[in-house]
Amino acid sequence: MERRHILRTTGIALAAGLAGCTGNGNDGGSNETTETDGGMTETDDGMDGEMTETDGGMDGETPTDGEMSAEISGAQLTIDNVGVSAWEITQDETGSVAETGAENPTMTFEVGQRYAVTNDGWGQHPFAVETGDGTALLSQSPDEEGDFEGDADVGWVDEETEFSFTFTESLAAEAATYRCTVHSSMEGDVESA
Repeated sequence: MERRHILRTTGIALAAGLAGCTGNGNDGGSNETTETDGGMTETDDGMDGEMTETDGGMDGETPTDGEMSAEISGAQLTIDNVGVSAWEITQDETGSVAETGAENPTMTFEVGQRYAVTNDGWGQHPFAVETGDGTALLSQSPDEEGDFEGDADVGWVDEETEFSFTFTESLAAEAATYRCTVHSSMEGDVESA
């Protein structure tokens, strides 16, 4: 179908709807709507038996505020376990958090930067950021909630294998170490830049 024809037909239908000339549905006309492949919607508007097409856009789904804020985003890091003895960074998009491949390296996070971390060992090795005395600030462990997980500025999002957070000034002031919540040997220092 020609684009001009679609636009003209859509314009006529819109004008009729705005003018209140859509009828009461008893005129024998059809207003059937069917969805076709690719999210397109076809509507028989009763005008000479012709069909019009419109793009359905978001497929009828509108994300809620919670869904929009729960996106994993930020500078990408990938961490993994080395057995039960150490963590290692296997990917660092910024190139400044830690040396890749080193065991339990010092992680340096930039204040104000958002980080998105993939934990390839998540199933057996939940990750946590803690104070010097072992108080959890952020934690993947289902048995432990960190003090900063509810902080809107930190924006903690934990989706099992992936988590993200913003390294705020207040988080930086307290963060001293990271660790596996199951294996105490998997621990390293946290610094801020």
